[in-house]
Formats: sequence, C-alpha cells, structure tokens
Amino acid sequence: MEDYEILDVEDIIELHDMLIRDFGGMSGIFPDTEAKVDAILNNMFAEYFGRNPYIGLFNKAAYLLYSLTKITVFLMEIKELLLIVVKSFYTLMAMN
Repeated sequence: MEDYEILDVEDIIELHDMLIRDFGGMSGIFPDTEAKVDAILNNMFAEYFGRNPYIGLFNKAAYLLYSLTKITVFLMEIKELLLIVVKSFYTLMAMN
C-alpha cells in the first residue's frame, strides 16, 4: 500500500471557514458534516475485495473532488474550497 499524508476533517472545515471569511457567505456546518467528510476521506483508501479502486494520486484527487461536490457537506457550498482541498491533497501526495 502506498503511504499518503492527507488532509483531515479539521483541515477541510478550516479551509471552508477561511473562504467564507475571505469571500463572504453563510458560515456553519450541518450536524453530520464532520462524519460525511470523514467518510469521504476514509473511502479514498478503503479496499474492496482486497483492492483499492482509487489507485494513484490522480484517481484519489478526482474521487475527493467528485465526492465533496456530490454530497452536501456545508451549509454553503463553495466550489473554490473544493479546488483548494484537491490542490492541497495533490501537493501533499506529490511530496511523498
């Protein structure tokens, strides 16, 4: 298995809060936001039938972007947040 350092739930929520402060909008999260983000992050590395379907950096970043846009996670969705999260993830993965 490949070793990756990834963003955690708190990192993603902090990025969201930072963008709300910088660009405006409705701040706050749903009661289940942390659980949803945690599930998305964990699913990126889950194995099904002994195999991870998201092999490699590109596939993991694509899954992260898709999941954060598909699932309603924050009170106000900010697409810029998703780009920053994926860019941060991509950067962290490239350093390993």
